[in-house]
Amino acid sequence: MVMKLGVDACLMADHPRGMGQYARTLVEPVSTACLGLLPNHMSMSTLPYMNKGIGIGPVWEQFFWPLMAESSQVTHLLSPYNTAPLLGLKKITKILVVHDLIFMKSFSELGRSPSLYQNFGRLYRRVVVPRAAKNADVLITVSEFSKKEIVEKLKIGSDRVHVIPNSLGEVWFETEGGFVGFDERKPYILTVSGEAPSKNLKGLLEAFSYFVNCSGDVATELRIVGVRAPVRSGLWEHANRLGISRKVRFEGFLEERDLAKLYREARAFVFPSLYEGFGIPLLEAMASGTPVICSNASAMPEVVGDAALLIDPRNPGDIAKRISELLSDRDKWLDFAKKGVERVKGYRREAVRRKIVHFWEQLL
Repeated sequence: MVMKLGVDACLMADHPRGMGQYARTLVEPVSTACLGLLPNHMSMSTLPYMNKGIGIGPVWEQFFWPLMAESSQVTHLLSPYNTAPLLGLKKITKILVVHDLIFMKSFSELGRSPSLYQNFGRLYRRVVVPRAAKNADVLITVSEFSKKEIVEKLKIGSDRVHVIPNSLGEVWFETEGGFVGFDERKPYILTVSGEAPSKNLKGLLEAFSYFVNCSGDVATELRIVGVRAPVRSGLWEHANRLGISRKVRFEGFLEERDLAKLYREARAFVFPSLYEGFGIPLLEAMASGTPVICSNASAMPEVVGDAALLIDPRNPGDIAKRISELLSDRDKWLDFAKKGVERVKGYRREAVRRKIVHFWEQLL
């Protein structure tokens, strides 16, 4: 069978991260058979593409995208960002990537985002994803944890769900064979996050306050990457109430190489998220030789194995204790740094590419 693969390329253009980078990596082995489908105002250089319709997410996805797929006579359609068209496409093989089911959590469980757009997105996915998953011929997800949730919560047969993890490109492995030691690093701990309530940044600020007060450490800073400027004010206010605002720094947008440098110079990486279908920053930290402290919840233990200190993300005291433990014990610090460097090799892009090639060979 000769495949012509139509793919929603909306997040794949420019310098993608997260789901956009995952989609790029997923289609790379079959790129010669790919056609990017985009709204009128978008373009891309990595794939041939066609445009149609306005770029308002749900409107384009449910109406213009299926029209483009049928008119371009694709044989397969890849929906790489959890959602997909619900109508039409009966003669097309539908491939859906479901990264996680966080949108199934109620607002009472994980809270509302300060972004109305994000709150609407959660509600939209809550309606669309279960239906799209049942319509799909093949599903892909990023961890065994997410596969288990999809099978149990969406009532999907296990044999229909393929696990292909996230991966890292070569820029993250440029210092392979060695990493910056503790004494050569700068006095800060790092988190790479976002403003969604599930990221638990207020909990991290409380934990950092406990750490500062209990350890007497006056030098160590907390640096936060990934929070947009309009959303920072609430976190600043929280840091002020805790008396630590002078020791907290928000970083602006960073290119990948600058972000990698920030990881490599940090003394520890802390990731107290309440829920992750995977957790790409965990890979970035391990590849940088930066010891990881992360939540004992959802997919995170699966990703880090024995290469991280696990914490209860809802217990700021536990997080503070682990930070202090790691920064005060050089042998433990070095042990977790080395374990992380070894663990992340399995997530190197070339290693994951073999799984992707196998997936496409099986499908065809």
